[in-house]
Amino acid sequence: MFGNGPLAGSNPNLQGFTIGHMDWSGVVLPVELAYFRAKPIGSVVQLTWETTSERNASYFSVEHSLNVSDFTPIGRVMASGDATRPQFYSFVDDQSHQMTNYYRLQQVDRDGSKHYSKIIALRHDNRLPDLAVYPNPSDGHSVGLQCNELDPATLQLTDLTGQKIAFRLVEPTTGQIRLIPQKPLKTGVYILHAPGLKAVHLLVQ
Repeated sequence: MFGNGPLAGSNPNLQGFTIGHMDWSGVVLPVELAYFRAKPIGSVVQLTWETTSERNASYFSVEHSLNVSDFTPIGRVMASGDATRPQFYSFVDDQSHQMTNYYRLQQVDRDGSKHYSKIIALRHDNRLPDLAVYPNPSDGHSVGLQCNELDPATLQLTDLTGQKIAFRLVEPTTGQIRLIPQKPLKTGVYILHAPGLKAVHLLVQ
């Protein structure tokens, strides 16, 4: 025993100590998450998760990243709200990339409080189309590319008359390739060509 506070004795061989008022109220998380998983199915990624209990839960925001630090919301799934039995959820990401994809859940309560799940990763190069553009339709200023075993330098962009359109390719540190036309594309349909691959039609609105 050791001394601590004004009521402690002066005898070093046998001392007492006092403890003031303490509040032992526990912290109850609004959602108990059993698991959060990602599975490639064809060219898309299926995300599934299960909760064992929920309290005042509002919704789940599914977030995606290519660099583990910058996450972007890609969808929202409504929560059951209040539940004491397991609840199962799923979401399909049809805009995943050929590099490593990172996902996390942001769980939002009815009072606006937010909580995050662990981050999970998935890479499925061989399950993606050889060539895809996103978003499609596009605003004509920038187009993302998904290229699987393709040299981007062989790409050609044309209008419906076959007129070639100048562009440059940008590949940030995230590995996400973007096609930037020399001049913003006007409203219409354009074609992206690559040797040995089926042409991709790009709609600009």
